[in-house]
Amino acid sequence: AVGQKCRRDDILLHLVEMHYKRGDYDLIRATFRARGDVLEVMPAYEEDFAYRIDMSWWIFIAAGGVALLIALVTISLMAIKAAVTNPVKSLRSE
Repeated sequence: AVGQKCRRDDILLHLVEMHYKRGDYDLIRATFRARGDVLEVMPAYEEDFAYRIDMSWWIFIAAGGVALLIALVTISLMAIKAAVTNPVKSLRSE
């Protein structure tokens, strides 16, 4: 649908599932190429028409930010857990 938001990886996976091949040089029938944030698809039923999909740069920044946030929360929780744990209990169990 027009205006539908999808992840880039989901689109590429769906194209591969539909037996499209990745072609980085020439676009022929049933191929696609991904260059940076631009995805170009040549449909299997068309010979001289290709779709061009531009991905916004902020999507990649947002994904990196979410990954960084998850890493910081995980490391912080593990550090707090290590700081609160009684070392005597750890030494007795070893």
